[in-house]
Amino acid sequence: MAAMLPKLYGENSWMEERNGHRGVALYPRELTITGVNDNKFWVWHSLVLGSIGKLGLEAPKLVGSTHVEIRGKLKMSVLTPGVKYQVSLLAMLSDPVEGWESCPVNLKLTLPDGTSQSRKVNLSKFPKNQLVMLVLGHFEAVDAGEFSFSMVETSDLHIKK
Repeated sequence: MAAMLPKLYGENSWMEERNGHRGVALYPRELTITGVNDNKFWVWHSLVLGSIGKLGLEAPKLVGSTHVEIRGKLKMSVLTPGVKYQVSLLAMLSDPVEGWESCPVNLKLTLPDGTSQSRKVNLSKFPKNQLVMLVLGHFEAVDAGEFSFSMVETSDLHIKK
């Protein structure tokens, strides 16, 4: 029996052959990350995972900052209307982790109708040196508009690394 693999549908989207629904992955360079082009705060490196080796994509690594802000948005027109979606950020905390113990991040998803879902997450509770999925929220796709999402922590009291 052959596995049901997704059919690529553009550079960062795919269509599931089984049900015809579209999925989308935004890469870090497609997001707005405050200070990402300043090597004092962030450095870009090739993502390498275990025995897989280089994955062919870049990821930003936080060197240190009091202001961490990551934002993204996507037009609903690239999704399948009526289908339920989950918005997530993939992150990895590398040892040593500093500054996150008393500074939870604010995760927020804002939908085209103006409604939003938000929550606070304490990153210091997540496992180190492993990819973790930070779920920002769920929604049902509509025909028009765009949704936006963010991960923000701006406490001036602690430098996050």
